[in-house]
Amino acid sequence: QHQHQHQQQPQDLDGMKEEEDNLDLLKISSTIAHLCEIFLLENSDTLKQQQSSASASASISLSQNNNNYMMNGMGMSMLPGAGAGIVTADTVRYLRKHHMMDPSEYVAFLLEEGMEMGMDKDMQQVVDLDELLEMNQPEYYDPSTSVSASTGIGDINISTVSSGMTPYWSLVRKLVLWGSLEEAWAVLSRHSACKRSQMLIASGESSHVDRTVEEDAAAFELIRSLLLSAPIPGGINRDNDDGLANVRDDADDNNYRNDNNSDDDGEELLPGLPRDGYKNWDVDAEDPNVFDFNVHAILNLHTTWKTTIDDIIKTHASVRNLIRRIPMLNTCIFDVILKTKKCYMSEVDGGKNSDTWAERLSSELLYVRPQTVKEDMHIRATDHMKAVRRYVSADEDEDVSAVEEITVLIMKGNAGAVIGGLNSYGGGSSAALPATMTALQCNLLVDSGTIELTELSYDIESELMLSASSAILSSFAIQGHNKVGVRLAMRLLQPHIIPENHRVTACIADVLARHWPQTDAEVVSLLSSCKDSVSRGSRRMLDACDSLCFSRSLHYDRKGNGNGDYVYAGKSVHFLLRAIEQSSFFGSEMMNEDGSTNDLFPVAFSAFTSTICFRRLTSLCANTVQFVLDQISQCFEQEDLDITALAEPLKIARSIMDTVAEDEVYHLVSTDPCVSLLQHVMDVGINLATTNNVESARSIIECLKDRKSTDGSIIILAHPGLYGNLLTIAFDILEAEAKADLTPKISAFDLEGMQILMIRFTQYCSRDELYINQVSSSNMRKVVTPSKMRFMLGKGLMRAFVMQNAMLDKDGDKDWCNEHNRSGVDEITEQSVECLLEPCL
Repeated sequence: QHQHQHQQQPQDLDGMKEEEDNLDLLKISSTIAHLCEIFLLENSDTLKQQQSSASASASISLSQNNNNYMMNGMGMSMLPGAGAGIVTADTVRYLRKHHMMDPSEYVAFLLEEGMEMGMDKDMQQVVDLDELLEMNQPEYYDPSTSVSASTGIGDINISTVSSGMTPYWSLVRKLVLWGSLEEAWAVLSRHSACKRSQMLIASGESSHVDRTVEEDAAAFELIRSLLLSAPIPGGINRDNDDGLANVRDDADDNNYRNDNNSDDDGEELLPGLPRDGYKNWDVDAEDPNVFDFNVHAILNLHTTWKTTIDDIIKTHASVRNLIRRIPMLNTCIFDVILKTKKCYMSEVDGGKNSDTWAERLSSELLYVRPQTVKEDMHIRATDHMKAVRRYVSADEDEDVSAVEEITVLIMKGNAGAVIGGLNSYGGGSSAALPATMTALQCNLLVDSGTIELTELSYDIESELMLSASSAILSSFAIQGHNKVGVRLAMRLLQPHIIPENHRVTACIADVLARHWPQTDAEVVSLLSSCKDSVSRGSRRMLDACDSLCFSRSLHYDRKGNGNGDYVYAGKSVHFLLRAIEQSSFFGSEMMNEDGSTNDLFPVAFSAFTSTICFRRLTSLCANTVQFVLDQISQCFEQEDLDITALAEPLKIARSIMDTVAEDEVYHLVSTDPCVSLLQHVMDVGINLATTNNVESARSIIECLKDRKSTDGSIIILAHPGLYGNLLTIAFDILEAEAKADLTPKISAFDLEGMQILMIRFTQYCSRDELYINQVSSSNMRKVVTPSKMRFMLGKGLMRAFVMQNAMLDKDGDKDWCNEHNRSGVDEITEQSVECLLEPCL
């Protein structure tokens, strides 16, 4: 067992390493997608139309810090933070989200390195961000020193050099460098001097408070106002860096921020500097006043804020005294804001506090060049990348890393770099999530007009969509969730399933044709997804829908047979009708306004006749007809009719016919011979069970008589193979009438009915001559010999004549006869007799 544990441990480590690698790849993909959203997706056709209709000036010339910048005044962005061609706010949020650590992670990084440099590692305890800020003097804590002191939460190391760059001050500096000024003040408020002054002022004993403490309280309050009133692009916190501020629960924010920043955004902490001034960099694309963006007003507000900071540092005595006693305030806050370019730290002079290219670029956009336009962003990024690499490599011209190169290319507007980057970092690995991200990103670029498919030699959008679909199917199939994979792949490709896109249509149709749905809801969902493509005339998708419905219908057929009955017949028919309904939509979008179809779809609404499910429905009706007739014929073999024996077959027929009659597509199948035949045969059985021979006879004649079909041809509902059963039932009715002590004026079959029975009997007797398939044909009961049948037909014909004459002798008929002369009646009788005696066929 111990050896087995040793064998499992390397496998667990390999699995964890693989998960970490996959997570890193997804993070890079997310980085590329976010950057693409900022620099590429804002160039949509809708935006261009808005720009062309805008009344803003064509260009604006701005000058600040002796640097001139030309900006397109109509280059509005659809994303927050972009206006007049400026993408500073979005870029800052992007850099903070993807290239900068979380404050707690950064502190853990600093403390971990400090622990490695410390001398007494065994005596030191691990401290996280919350514990650091709860110390009495967090600004002095440095794990790299070995001097211990009591701070209220245990014996920990305290730096002997109070002016050093301790982890506390490193965190404050980084937060200011990132533009997270709200978090920076939350950390600064935990400084021992700030807490001491706040506690003494809050006690209310101002007469006993040291004047220095009062000055410190006033200075810290002024610093708070300056930080929280910063009108910098991207906001003064990281809440909306991921774009989910509207749906995130505020209770999830860090406690150390909530305790100190509960002010209303509308509050004005300093004259002329509202707390929500940073929101002026954000432009809502759905706002009808989107073109009211005034870059001059925003820059003036930003300049006013920086000038106010400079004036306070130079003229406000309490702030100057506080900086003199705590010089790290100047180093970590005011130098970063006012002397940004000079405050950068390299690995040579900063060590673990060195600034990355993203931090340098972010601080420049926040405090030096907030008006940087999109076209210049890649230049600034490249300069900072080279500046950082200059300190770590002797070769100043050394190329940047692959991720940095992709970043610069996207900032330049290279859409190919987006697809190539996503494909390199997981999109081409056949994994479902990265492959789908790549396909959807390409779809967005195509829809926005950034990628023109007409300029490419192949359809890259379809290629990536098919690759993502294949990855989804394989990934979920491996996990045993094949139906989920099919549904997701269907939703992914649904907008591209059109007759013109043969590859996508063929792919999804093939997947659906081989899929065996497990639930009714799954079939309904897939059919709903296919409806649009079928309406647009996709024959392959119609066949796929037909296959789905057929498989579900077959499922209920097998389930019913397994239980020994046909209780699931209605459900089986229901899904056959769903396929017919789907086929009725075929080509409906291709129809003209007058209801006619184009040449490509001449008979859009008759497509159901060629589907498998329609043929299955007609076959099911025909088989049910045969089954019901056989049961009826067997019941009459006994002297008394066994009604219970007819219950099961009639229940089957009733279930099928009720499902068909109550369905929305009843008008499409009601005229089909097999459906009509089943209806009449069911009526035969029901009327026999209720001893209503007249209605039973009428239904038999409906099955056997000639009629016109919808195409004008002459047809008979019952095929010749059913003549034996129907004639046997007719024989039983005629025999029952002959044996009964009834007046000869009553007959279930009228003269026309007897004529039809005699014609069908003649055809039945001539089966060999007519080449009727003897295997599929039903024979009359053995006791019903041809001679007996002829005798009963003759007796029935006699009663039919008598009944007709009796009807003509009624009072109402006499008036009719006197009015039209008797010869007319004789003529009708002579024609009927002549028709009876003429040869059949």
